[in-house]
Amino acid sequence: MFIPSLSTIAVTTFLAASAFVKVAEADVDLLSWDDAYTKAKVLVDQMSLEQKVNVTTGVGWKEGKCVGNTPEITSPYFPSLCLQDAPLGIRYANNITVGVAGINAAASFDREAIYKRGKYMGKEFRGKGVNVQLGPAMNFMRSPEGGRGWESGGEDPFLTGVTAAETIKGIQSQGVIATAKHFILNDQELNRTRESSDADDRTLHEIYLWPFARSVEAGVGSVMCSYNLANGTYTCENDYLLNTVLKEELGFKGFVQSDWYATMSTVPSANNGLDMSMPGNIEESTTAKYFGKNLTDAIESKKVDESRVTDMATRIVATWYRFRQDEDYPELTLDSFDLDNAPYVNVQSDHYKLVREMAAASTVLLKNSGILPLKSAKSVAYIGSDAAVDPNGINACSDQGCDNGTLAVAWGSGSASLPYLIDPITGLSNALGKDVSYKKHLDNWDLEAAAETAKDAEVAFVFANSDSGEEYITVDGNVGDRNNISLWNNGDNLIKAVADANKNTVVVIHSVGPVTMPWISHPNIKAIVWPGLPGQESGNSLADIITGKVNPSGRLPYTIAKEASDYNAKPSPLKNVEYTEKLLMGYKWFDEKNITPQFPFGHGLSYTTFKYSKLKVNASKSSKSPKVTASISVKNSGSVDGAEVVQAYLSFPTSAGEPPKLLRGFEKVFIKKGKSETVKFTLESTELSIWDTKSASWVVPSGKFTLHIGASSRDIKKSANFTFDEALAVYLLRHTQKFKEAQLIRTRDPSLLSNCDAVVDVGGEFDLARSRFDHHQSGFTENFDPCYGIKLSSAGLVYKYFGKEVISNIMGDKLEKGNDKTLDLIFEKLYKVFIRPIDAIDNGISCSTDNLLYTDYTGITHRVRKLNPQWYEEKTEALENERFEKASILVGSEFRQSLDEITLSWIPAKQLVVKGFENRYKHHGSGKVVVLDTFCPWHDHLAGMNEDAILYVVYPVTEGDWRIQCVKKRGAAFQSQRPLPSRWRGIPKDTLRKVTALKTANFVHASGFIGGCGSYNDVMKMADMALKMA
Repeated sequence: MFIPSLSTIAVTTFLAASAFVKVAEADVDLLSWDDAYTKAKVLVDQMSLEQKVNVTTGVGWKEGKCVGNTPEITSPYFPSLCLQDAPLGIRYANNITVGVAGINAAASFDREAIYKRGKYMGKEFRGKGVNVQLGPAMNFMRSPEGGRGWESGGEDPFLTGVTAAETIKGIQSQGVIATAKHFILNDQELNRTRESSDADDRTLHEIYLWPFARSVEAGVGSVMCSYNLANGTYTCENDYLLNTVLKEELGFKGFVQSDWYATMSTVPSANNGLDMSMPGNIEESTTAKYFGKNLTDAIESKKVDESRVTDMATRIVATWYRFRQDEDYPELTLDSFDLDNAPYVNVQSDHYKLVREMAAASTVLLKNSGILPLKSAKSVAYIGSDAAVDPNGINACSDQGCDNGTLAVAWGSGSASLPYLIDPITGLSNALGKDVSYKKHLDNWDLEAAAETAKDAEVAFVFANSDSGEEYITVDGNVGDRNNISLWNNGDNLIKAVADANKNTVVVIHSVGPVTMPWISHPNIKAIVWPGLPGQESGNSLADIITGKVNPSGRLPYTIAKEASDYNAKPSPLKNVEYTEKLLMGYKWFDEKNITPQFPFGHGLSYTTFKYSKLKVNASKSSKSPKVTASISVKNSGSVDGAEVVQAYLSFPTSAGEPPKLLRGFEKVFIKKGKSETVKFTLESTELSIWDTKSASWVVPSGKFTLHIGASSRDIKKSANFTFDEALAVYLLRHTQKFKEAQLIRTRDPSLLSNCDAVVDVGGEFDLARSRFDHHQSGFTENFDPCYGIKLSSAGLVYKYFGKEVISNIMGDKLEKGNDKTLDLIFEKLYKVFIRPIDAIDNGISCSTDNLLYTDYTGITHRVRKLNPQWYEEKTEALENERFEKASILVGSEFRQSLDEITLSWIPAKQLVVKGFENRYKHHGSGKVVVLDTFCPWHDHLAGMNEDAILYVVYPVTEGDWRIQCVKKRGAAFQSQRPLPSRWRGIPKDTLRKVTALKTANFVHASGFIGGCGSYNDVMKMADMALKMA
């Protein structure tokens, strides 16, 4: 959010903690989206054009009580909506709670705690009458210098997605609309309103879209588009991102709002998916607006269809209804720009307890040589400006835009005014008690005095920090982004001076992100504690960790490198910021390049120890529901109770082109000393898929997966594979006349192989005459047909030379005797859809290169692989043979199912398609519409029939239910030659009937690939109009 200087705003720092006012809590049962839209339609249909536009347009900066406000409308009534920062607490408000930053929430690796954090924030925003909380943030720490990375979840999509989703669920449980921001690729502050963040579609989907997808799944009510351009177009007017990806692909039902002053146009913004412009005016110095009258004028001049502004208003109103804000919602009591005159409503309750718990749970113990927990020291020293509050006051700088004391929250619109701040000296001194004496030194630049203070203490605590924030505030020459990742305020030299003077030095770092540690090897540094950005209870939560009241369980949500040059990205001054690292962000880059980090992603120590054992993995895959379940036993083998964060990483098949491993699950589990817990993981299509750019869809790649379970990305405790073997080749041979009675021997012994009648997948030779079917040998190049370009596997070899016999033997009388043409069709089709993927998998060929080489229709890979004896099983010959027989039966049943489908369904369908093609001019004079007598698989059969001339296929589903479906472009997976008109897409049935004048029109899909009517006549009229409107 862009905000100018706020020197005119009064800041009240602290009100008595005893003056709490109980605010009514409301666990809200949200309305369904369908019901919310039904209610919204009734209201919006009563609005004039100007009223609908007003619902979408902010009143302007400082023209309302909140940072963002829409105007109230009457006749019909719709209230003014209040939109308010920030992701960690209410900005510009008194008597509120300022908790941990988003980066700390992620560092907790604790779903339940993250949810509770969101819930208490929801209570406070609701208590103040705020409709929309402008958070959580979910951009990435693409580079450690990025100014706003601290607001979000770090460097990993899975962790950021969980943090975002759980926060949203918590906020919205109170009937407050959460905002997923900033959409998208908004990962640096440098030139943020001018630079274009350019990422390929796979990178966009697998990393940067991931947390927004999880947010939509969590039911988020609003999405905020960002300042930057993405691939050359401003995000707030980017049709592909807002409409195709967010609203269609992800199915987002809420409203898209702009970041403050991120609306850059009227017509493109409205037409391309922006629903609400904030704060309303184009910039602070003018009252002119891109929406408001300019949007009304654009509609009246036909540059924007009124149906679009109806959709904009309906999305906003429906979201309001969904969160039941029409039912006794609290009155607004904010006055953001005149805090002293705001009504007194204290919403803090006992939320400080949750803040303290979360701050401790997210503190990471990076290093410990046994000095912690501190039990018996009689004297300590506190050294560094970060040990105490800013001497000018805890809220001395607008939006926390300075770094003069202990760092509890970074700067920018993502911050809030602290109600109080327990600094480290206060928290530790209170916890250690009066029997422990202490000295302090707060001047970071007087190193001699610092050393003098430290030298006689039993333990010296030295504090340092590193800050960042938003680009509208510059702190010590840092314009939002950090200029470097060294410690601020002479921190590195201060730490060395203290360590030189005291043999028991404990380093405490409050930081927005990674820092370099040139002092890391100093022998006197016995522990490093990393509280991050802990919020108002900073000192108390630190004391809980230092004294052992809380056993540390925080984990790093980013990688801390040894050298700044080890990272592969940093804020760029270029107009086009190319995301050249693609999928290799954070630990994935370090893994790929084998760079040893200082501290890896997911790292964090405990005061106890844990042992991992008994990993079990069960994998299954069908075309609809791939699933991997895993369990592992974790024992607390130490002397104190504690929580372990068990992390699951997945290595994809080599052909998938993924980084070495990706986080795909984590569980924080509390285990009493000496006890064990079984930790379970479930990975489904979301976790197992990659984005295939050719088909523009998520696909589960075939090949060998490896599941790793560990305590960090570099501390892997156990791993297990799920893989595939020669079971299909054996099945095929058993359905030939020659080998149907053959005995199976599984061996690599040459003396035994020489006496076999047939040998598959071993032996190092292919000789058809001697029935030797191996493909591993050097120089082997055999393929099914040169047009496929894929080397055969052993199964492919057997199929090529015995496939027709196998098909005939299996299908028997179901095949027309002597019809070689039909047999040839089945033979080739079965190779394409079943055998070819197996050939590709076995040869390590990717299914997701620029040219799609194969598509996996088998759905058997994981189910066969899981039959392999697992690492924990005794691998006897009997067990291996038993499992192999099961695998052969399983893969054979899948082969038979595919054969039945082709023979009994696909082949007969061709006759129906040929008939429809030949009769096409009888139904429509253009010859561009094929009508089928009944639905059947038709896509493949249009090939070779001049299918480029056919644009639509019409067919009945049931009586009184007809479909019109677009023909895809040649070679495309989803892209239609001519989609149905955009103005028909995704609109309600009643609206569609008005727009088309078709009484039985039922729907047109949001992507325009299919539509439906209740009669043949209307569906043909729909086709005719679509042809004429192109």
